[in-house]
Amino acid sequence: MLWVKILVQRVQGTLLWILLPFALWGPSHFPVFYALVFTFHHVMMVVVNVQMTYGFYKSARMLVSHLKVDWYQKYLQFKEKGHRMDVQFEDVHHVVVIPNYKEALDTLTDTLDNLASHRRARSAYIVVLAMEEAESGCFEKASQLMKMYQASFLDMMCTVHPSNLPGEARGKSSNVAWAVSQAANRYCGHGSQMIVTILDADIHFSESYFFQLTHDYCLASPEERERMLFAAPIFFDRNAHEVPGLVRVADNLWAMAQTASLSADNVFKFPCSAYSVTMDLARFVGFWDAGPEAMGEDLHMFLKCFFATTGRLITKPVWSPARCSNVCGGSYVGSILSRYSQAKRHLWGSIDISYCLEQLIIRKNKPSFRHIVLLFKHMFEIHLLFAHVMFLVALSTIFTSHHPFVIQTLKACEIIRYVCLLPTILMFLFYEYYHLALCSSNQRSSRALRTWSQRLDWAYFMPAGLLYVFLPQIYAHTMQLFTNRLDYVVSAKPTSMFFLNGAPQTRNAV
Repeated sequence: MLWVKILVQRVQGTLLWILLPFALWGPSHFPVFYALVFTFHHVMMVVVNVQMTYGFYKSARMLVSHLKVDWYQKYLQFKEKGHRMDVQFEDVHHVVVIPNYKEALDTLTDTLDNLASHRRARSAYIVVLAMEEAESGCFEKASQLMKMYQASFLDMMCTVHPSNLPGEARGKSSNVAWAVSQAANRYCGHGSQMIVTILDADIHFSESYFFQLTHDYCLASPEERERMLFAAPIFFDRNAHEVPGLVRVADNLWAMAQTASLSADNVFKFPCSAYSVTMDLARFVGFWDAGPEAMGEDLHMFLKCFFATTGRLITKPVWSPARCSNVCGGSYVGSILSRYSQAKRHLWGSIDISYCLEQLIIRKNKPSFRHIVLLFKHMFEIHLLFAHVMFLVALSTIFTSHHPFVIQTLKACEIIRYVCLLPTILMFLFYEYYHLALCSSNQRSSRALRTWSQRLDWAYFMPAGLLYVFLPQIYAHTMQLFTNRLDYVVSAKPTSMFFLNGAPQTRNAV
């Protein structure tokens, strides 16, 4: 239904720019309604901040308390109690997909070294190098990596995503869709005992991530395995010392928001960058979408699974962080600009609002009303709220009102904005405890402990919000009025890192 796509694609842009005439004429023609809308957005901002702070606190405590859990021992204890399981721990295999495009060889070897160090790598890991045909020399790079690491894993394969397939958009999702479908065809006989993990080329997982995946998979029923998705918290510690404070605080805020969602007592635990789905679920939903609607591939896959299972998706938090690298542009200004390019790509994910509306229109079987309400609440909070609040505040300073009720409302909302600082500051304190605990638990990361000057980065949180959330949201919402395609630009990431004098350094690519 093409007309549905065309119509719903413009919803977020329309909702944004309708605020302009509303701010111009609302205070004089509809003062009460204007005041209610203005107040609603500010109250929602307080609610979101409190929820995020409490959610992050709960998730941080859960993660820290699970750092040293022996998941295999827990599995054995469960088995000793007489519980019968149709899948044994040793039968579960992990298809680890590493989509990459023009990544430095050092970056890939660093990630493969990390995976190869895991105890079950040779018996349970099937690594898929998801290359892009558009990258010159991708075959040679993949062949070199296969020779270096073939013996380190149960199996290893390379897929090359063809360029310019009809209906596809360039990006991570189309590459993953191709790679996982190829892996599923190759290992079709083991589909019911396979978990697919999507891993950005620079992300490191500890082996506890895969141990918990296997533990949770074995303990689930066959019916539950058909609709299981796993999400892990993201944690930026691999090169944090090398980037500007503005970039550090932007990535930490991004990580805290995603981590906070993992403590939810419902299905809405959102994956980011690295996550896993059972092969059964991937097959059931028809793998990943490859079109322009899937630019935000992680959240989009969550939404696709959510609608395909009519809201019965099972999302499991995995209490082992995905250790990520900050964008690194080669210079102070270059890093700030590279992070902005990345933010534009991230915030283009607001097109998922259109996808949700389209699914509700075209699907006969829909999630429950409660799930639909919660879904759009989250979509509003993630993709609309901050831009709308900042837009309304900016417009209220340009189009001043003399109506007494509106004036009192604007003053009250200014106080509300200051109140919002309280849970935000508390969340920053929780993060420092969380960061210290995670770094102390890992010998390599222990040398990435934050200095006092880095703890003052939080002073940048408002400029970071404006530069890396507000402006990219305005750009995305406006451009989506005219197109659903964004030119995919890969953000610069550091190559293989080592530590010198207590600080991570970047080594030149081979």
